[in-house]
Amino acid sequence: MPALAFLASFAALALAQSDGPSVKAGGFASERLGYALGWDSADPSAPGVARLAGVPSATSLTEANLQLRVRLGEGYDVFTDLSLFMSAQSEATGTLPTAAGVTNRIEPSELYANLGFHEHLNGLLGRKRLVWGSGFAWNPTDLLNPLKDPTDPTLQRAGAWMARLEAPFERFTLTGLWAPKIVRTQAGLPSRVFYEPGGREAMQLFAARVYALVQGADMNLMWFWSNRYADSLPHSHRFAASFSRYFLDDYELHVEGIVQRGRDTAVVDPTCLPTEGSLAPLLACRATGRPVVTSAGLSDPSALFIKLVVGTRYSFPDESLLSVEYFFNGPGLDSAQFADRLQLLDLLPTLYSLSSASLDLGALLSGEAAAGQPLRFDLRTQRRHYLLLVFQKPRIADDLTASATAIVGLEGPSALLSPSVSWSVREWLSLSLFAFIPAGSASSEFGSLPFRFRALFEARVYY
Repeated sequence: MPALAFLASFAALALAQSDGPSVKAGGFASERLGYALGWDSADPSAPGVARLAGVPSATSLTEANLQLRVRLGEGYDVFTDLSLFMSAQSEATGTLPTAAGVTNRIEPSELYANLGFHEHLNGLLGRKRLVWGSGFAWNPTDLLNPLKDPTDPTLQRAGAWMARLEAPFERFTLTGLWAPKIVRTQAGLPSRVFYEPGGREAMQLFAARVYALVQGADMNLMWFWSNRYADSLPHSHRFAASFSRYFLDDYELHVEGIVQRGRDTAVVDPTCLPTEGSLAPLLACRATGRPVVTSAGLSDPSALFIKLVVGTRYSFPDESLLSVEYFFNGPGLDSAQFADRLQLLDLLPTLYSLSSASLDLGALLSGEAAAGQPLRFDLRTQRRHYLLLVFQKPRIADDLTASATAIVGLEGPSALLSPSVSWSVREWLSLSLFAFIPAGSASSEFGSLPFRFRALFEARVYY
């Protein structure tokens, strides 16, 4: 409610100083139907997570969206991107029921006010999408927004609640922002910030950026300080940079990286895993309160880790696009640690039957959309080396667009393939079909996903 109170007060003040508002409105309504081919929960060769949780075979996601911009005066406006989500799904296979990926809710993906103080000084207060990095399918420096879906890199995700101050000039821009962590929402608006129940430290993020245009290249230098904001790292300083430039007109090269102290990847304690078929080590860890899965941010707290994306994009004469990116995920698991993770996943049905509620299962699952976000695929990187390939071909027979994405785990190896096609039936109607096909052995990252095939059909009406 404080956010709405501020926006109402700001609008009243701006209207009092202007000749009257101007309003632009638009939006869309969409229906997304999904089908997933899961594993047989009784199949002993199925991944452990599939035998425990499984996936619903049929899903439905309905979205009604309204985008409204009210110009209140020179340099001052209010913008909102508001969606109402309604979802339904069939019963999932497996021992443990799976919650809906997106619950029935109102979600203001953006709700902010622009404050045009001066030509070289402006502010922003509210919720806004903000990405500083240069990566296309993946942005390791994006600590503000929900994770990107590499199979849909242009998706407009929900933004972050923030207060931002920016000083733009012709060839450089200085930016500073503060973002509190939203612990709980009500009717889409923050109802609890900073502190979880019983928490004593404010969870928040501060960031500063210097952007410069140098010899046709876009360059960013960034600093972040966060306390359990995007992950569980406490009091974390991070330094980041990005570079992007076109060469020979059609070839774009970009680099984006971040350095951090501490690992934001859950690690299984190998001393807690069963040996020779005996659960004694696991039971001993539980009896002494020793965590089986080390919480993110608590493993290797003093070591330095790097996340880096290096890539290129090529634009063909027919407006097709090819993007190739290599992602190095320094905090990812090595071969032994990943094998420990798979062993624990295979034990999940047994652990659940023993009422093992102390495990951080959420840190071990991947593949379904995160709560509240209409992502088609939720990628949680576990290993260290990835190749991301995206090809887009628009204007096939004027109204068709085809694309294909491949997320390749270079250790294993394994991959997720995602072809799609969209048809612009009318200016106000589009139909899309997406597929998600994991490839790899059951001991690989994508081969151990809880589904064997997924398909989505989406109809969207614009107004």
